[in-house]
Amino acid sequence: MTENQLIAEPIKYEPYFNPDTNQYNDKCPWKKHFRGTRKEYKCPCNSFMFITTQQFNQHIKRGVHKKWLANYDKETKEMRVQEKELRIENSKLKKQVKKYEKEIKNYIEEKKRDNLLIKLLEEKLEERVKKQEKPTTEAEQDTFYDTNESNESNEID
Repeated sequence: MTENQLIAEPIKYEPYFNPDTNQYNDKCPWKKHFRGTRKEYKCPCNSFMFITTQQFNQHIKRGVHKKWLANYDKETKEMRVQEKELRIENSKLKKQVKKYEKEIKNYIEEKKRDNLLIKLLEEKLEERVKKQEKPTTEAEQDTFYDTNESNESNEID
């Protein structure tokens, strides 16, 4: 077999349910006298792999398989209950994730608004600072210093 060839995963063997007896029974996965290409099966009882009817028939006679088959209904019910619990937990976790995603989105929007407000306040502050800068002409300087001196004398009193 070369490296480029794909190896098919074996099919999980599952017994069939007989509603008349209310039990699970073994049934060969291939029709009697089947001559075509057979897919490999894997039995969950001990991970035994089989590809022929003879291998299957020998395997189902083993004690480990018989014990597994007797408990199959119980195991599948437990697995269904566990699966249901996991689905419920998964659903709760998905809701929680959506809630947190929404909160994160709100925080991001709030941060954008805050940053915009900060930028606007900085611009206003910059405008006020420019208005209070020292004048460049002599006449403006005289008025500027006169108002500053009177403000300083008011502060001293």
